[in-house]
Amino acid sequence: MPKRTTSSDAGTGEEAGAGERRTKRPHGAGAIYVDNRRGTLVGEIWLDGQRHRVTGANRTAVNRRLSQLKREHARQELGDGNATVGQALDNWQRRVLDGKDLAPKTHELYVWALDLIRSELGSTRLSNLTVDRIERALDDLAAGSQGRPLSQRSLKLVRSTLGQVLDHAKRRKLISDNPARDAMLPADAPRTAERKALTPEQGRELWDALADEGTYGAMFRLQLTTGLRPGEAAGLCWDALELDADPPLLHVRRAVRIEHNRIVLVDDLKTAASYRSIVLPADAVEVLHRQRVDLAEQALADGRGLPRDALCFPNQAGTPIDPSRARRVLKRICAENGLPELSPNELRHSAASILIDRGVAVELVADLLGHTNFRMLAEHYRHRLRPAAGAAAALNWSSDSSA
Repeated sequence: MPKRTTSSDAGTGEEAGAGERRTKRPHGAGAIYVDNRRGTLVGEIWLDGQRHRVTGANRTAVNRRLSQLKREHARQELGDGNATVGQALDNWQRRVLDGKDLAPKTHELYVWALDLIRSELGSTRLSNLTVDRIERALDDLAAGSQGRPLSQRSLKLVRSTLGQVLDHAKRRKLISDNPARDAMLPADAPRTAERKALTPEQGRELWDALADEGTYGAMFRLQLTTGLRPGEAAGLCWDALELDADPPLLHVRRAVRIEHNRIVLVDDLKTAASYRSIVLPADAVEVLHRQRVDLAEQALADGRGLPRDALCFPNQAGTPIDPSRARRVLKRICAENGLPELSPNELRHSAASILIDRGVAVELVADLLGHTNFRMLAEHYRHRLRPAAGAAAALNWSSDSSA
C-alpha cells in the first residue's frame, strides 16, 4: 500500500505514556490526549522549547485554552516596539506556515527562504525596515552573499515570503505598512535558464528511440503523451487506470518523492489541482497495455501474480524507480540518438509546448498538467501562444498528425 505522509507536532519530547491516547493534529497546533490515569482531557504544546499543558472538560475547551496560550506567547514575543524581523519570521512560521497543508518540498522552500531573510534582515527592527533596506538585501542575495547568486525566480520567492510575514505583522499592528510590497528585484539578477522542449519532429524521433528501452521507455512515452510530472509517472499504479473505459482514463492519485534521502510513494500531491483525471490518447493506451503484459509475464515467471495496486513502472525489485537513475537513462537515450539533452521534467514541458503550438487553449493545457491556474503557464509559453483552434488534439506520436 502506498505510504501516506502526515504532519505531526515536532519536538513533543516524549511518547504518550501508558493510559494516554493522543490524537494527530496539524503541525504547530499542539496535541490533545486523554489521560486515563487521571480521567482528564489534556492539551499540550511546546513554545520556545518549553512544554505547556492545559486541561478541560471537552476538546472545545482544551482547544480554546491552547489557542489562548499561543496568542499570549505571540503578544509577549512581538508586543514591544523592539520586535525584530527575525522574531516576526519565527512567529509567522509557527502560527501560519507550520499550520498549512503543504507538500514537504514546498514547506522546505519556504523554510529556505525564511533562513535567507533571517541571515540578511533578522536583527533589523520592524520599525526600521524600509523598502531601501529590503532592496539592499535582495541585491546582496543576487550577488551571492549567502552562497551562490540567486536567480530572479528565487528572489521572487524570498520577496513573496517576506511580504507574507510582514502582512502577518501588519495585521497585529506591529507595522503600519508592508515595505516588501514596494521592493523591486535587482534588474541584473540572473534569470532561470529556460527549459528545453522538443519540436514535433524531435518528439517523433525520441518516441521511436524509446521503443526498445523497456520500463523506462514506456514511462517516458507516457510522459510525452500526457505531460505527467516525473514523480506522478513513477508513482502510477494499475488501480489508477481505466484502460477499457470510453474514453480511457488515467487518474493522478500518487507520486514518488524523495523524503529524508529515501524514495517513497505518497498520495498527498503537490496541490489540489494535481489530483486530476486525464483522457488517454490511443498511443498511451497501447503503451500501458504492452507494459502490463510485460510485467504480468515477468510475475508469472517468478511464480507470483501482479497486484491491482502494483506500480506500472517499477524497478527490478518492484519498488519505485530512482529519479536520478531515470535522468541518467534519458540523458543516454538522447545522446545516442542525436537529440537535445533533456530531463524527465522536460518531457512534460515538450508535451505542453507541442499542444500549445497546435492551438490548444492554455487553460486546457494547464488542466492537463495539473496547474492551480494558467497564469504561470501563460507567462512561460507566451512566445508560443496561438489562438485556440477548437478541441485539443490527442498526442498520438505513432500517427502522422503529431508532426
